[in-house]
Amino acid sequence: MQLQESKNRETINIQSVQNRDGGIVLTIDQEVFTEAVIIDRHSVDIWNPDNSDALSDADFSWCADKDYEVVLLGTGNRLRFPDPSIRVLLAQLGTGLEVMDTSAACRTFNLLVSDDRRVAAALLP
Repeated sequence: MQLQESKNRETINIQSVQNRDGGIVLTIDQEVFTEAVIIDRHSVDIWNPDNSDALSDADFSWCADKDYEVVLLGTGNRLRFPDPSIRVLLAQLGTGLEVMDTSAACRTFNLLVSDDRRVAAALLP
Protein backbone atom coordinates (compact mmCIF):
# COMPACT_ATOMS: atom_id res chain seq x y z
CA MET A 1 0.00 0.00 0.00
CA GLN A 2 1.44 3.36 -1.02
CA LEU A 3 0.95 6.14 1.48
CA GLN A 4 0.60 9.84 0.82
CA GLU A 5 3.89 11.72 0.96
CA SER A 6 4.39 14.27 3.70
CA LYS A 7 4.42 17.90 2.65
CA ASN A 8 7.01 18.72 5.31
CA ARG A 9 10.38 17.46 4.03
CA GLU A 10 12.05 18.09 7.39
CA THR A 11 10.22 15.12 8.90
CA ILE A 12 10.43 11.39 8.35
CA ASN A 13 7.83 9.87 6.07
CA ILE A 14 6.55 6.31 5.74
CA GLN A 15 6.24 5.74 1.99
CA SER A 16 4.80 2.21 1.91
CA VAL A 17 3.62 -0.76 3.93
CA GLN A 18 3.57 -4.20 2.33
CA ASN A 19 2.39 -7.53 3.73
CA ARG A 20 5.01 -10.16 2.89
CA ASP A 21 5.67 -13.68 4.16
CA GLY A 22 3.46 -13.27 7.22
CA GLY A 23 5.16 -10.00 8.17
CA ILE A 24 5.21 -6.38 7.16
CA VAL A 25 7.85 -4.56 5.13
CA LEU A 26 8.10 -0.79 5.64
CA THR A 27 9.70 1.79 3.39
CA ILE A 28 10.65 4.83 5.45
CA ASP A 29 12.46 7.70 3.74
CA GLN A 30 13.58 5.37 0.94
CA GLU A 31 15.00 2.74 3.36
CA VAL A 32 13.41 -0.72 3.68
CA PHE A 33 12.76 -2.24 7.13
CA THR A 34 11.61 -5.79 7.88
CA GLU A 35 12.18 -5.63 11.63
CA ALA A 36 10.36 -3.81 14.41
CA VAL A 37 11.09 -0.08 14.49
CA ILE A 38 10.46 2.99 16.59
CA ILE A 39 9.87 6.09 14.53
CA ASP A 40 9.26 9.70 15.37
CA ARG A 41 9.34 12.83 13.21
CA HIS A 42 13.16 12.91 13.13
CA SER A 43 14.48 9.36 13.60
CA VAL A 44 14.00 5.67 12.95
CA ASP A 45 15.51 3.10 15.30
CA ILE A 46 15.40 -0.68 15.31
CA TRP A 47 13.23 -1.88 18.20
CA ASN A 48 13.95 -5.21 19.86
CA PRO A 49 11.16 -5.91 22.33
CA ASP A 50 11.84 -8.93 24.54
CA ASN A 51 8.69 -10.69 23.32
CA SER A 52 6.48 -9.05 20.71
CA ASP A 53 3.55 -11.26 21.75
CA ALA A 54 3.81 -10.10 25.38
CA LEU A 55 5.12 -6.54 25.45
CA SER A 56 6.10 -5.18 28.85
CA ASP A 57 6.77 -1.80 30.45
CA ALA A 58 10.50 -2.30 29.80
CA ASP A 59 9.82 -2.38 26.04
CA PHE A 60 8.62 1.23 26.30
CA SER A 61 11.48 2.62 28.38
CA TRP A 62 12.53 4.64 25.29
CA CYS A 63 9.54 6.94 25.95
CA ALA A 64 10.74 8.04 29.39
CA ASP A 65 12.81 11.02 28.25
CA LYS A 66 10.58 12.08 25.36
CA ASP A 67 7.68 14.52 25.20
CA TYR A 68 5.28 12.64 22.92
CA GLU A 69 1.58 13.44 22.85
CA VAL A 70 0.81 9.94 21.68
CA VAL A 71 2.55 6.66 20.89
CA LEU A 72 1.01 4.55 18.14
CA LEU A 73 1.55 0.83 18.64
CA GLY A 74 1.35 -1.12 15.39
CA THR A 75 0.88 -4.79 16.25
CA GLY A 76 1.61 -6.41 12.88
CA ASN A 77 -1.04 -7.83 10.57
CA ARG A 78 -3.59 -8.19 13.34
CA LEU A 79 -4.69 -6.12 16.30
CA ARG A 80 -3.24 -7.35 19.62
CA PHE A 81 -3.69 -5.34 22.78
CA PRO A 82 -0.67 -5.10 25.09
CA ASP A 83 -0.70 -5.49 28.86
CA PRO A 84 -2.73 -2.62 30.40
CA SER A 85 0.29 -1.61 32.51
CA ILE A 86 1.85 -0.11 29.35
CA ARG A 87 -1.04 2.31 28.97
CA VAL A 88 -0.67 3.25 32.67
CA LEU A 89 3.09 3.80 32.28
CA LEU A 90 2.60 6.08 29.27
CA ALA A 91 -0.23 7.96 30.99
CA GLN A 92 2.12 8.67 33.91
CA LEU A 93 4.49 10.23 31.34
CA GLY A 94 1.62 12.33 29.94
CA THR A 95 1.55 10.29 26.72
CA GLY A 96 -1.44 8.58 25.16
CA LEU A 97 -1.33 5.10 23.62
CA GLU A 98 -3.27 4.09 20.51
CA VAL A 99 -3.14 0.43 19.46
CA MET A 100 -3.86 -0.66 15.89
CA ASP A 101 -2.50 -2.93 13.19
CA THR A 102 0.78 -1.72 11.70
CA SER A 103 -0.71 -0.53 8.40
CA ALA A 104 -3.20 1.69 10.24
CA ALA A 105 -0.45 2.94 12.58
CA CYS A 106 1.67 3.98 9.57
CA ARG A 107 -1.19 5.92 7.98
CA THR A 108 -2.01 7.58 11.30
CA PHE A 109 1.65 8.43 11.92
CA ASN A 110 1.95 10.23 8.56
CA LEU A 111 -1.26 12.14 9.22
CA LEU A 112 -0.25 13.25 12.71
CA VAL A 113 3.27 14.23 11.62
CA SER A 114 1.81 16.31 8.78
CA ASP A 115 -0.29 18.10 11.45
CA ASP A 116 2.95 18.84 13.35
CA ARG A 117 1.99 16.62 16.30
CA ARG A 118 4.52 15.12 18.75
CA VAL A 119 3.99 11.48 17.84
CA ALA A 120 6.00 8.27 17.85
CA ALA A 121 5.15 4.87 16.42
CA ALA A 122 6.37 1.52 17.70
CA LEU A 123 5.80 -0.79 14.74
CA LEU A 124 5.91 -4.57 14.85
CA PRO A 125 6.33 -6.42 11.53
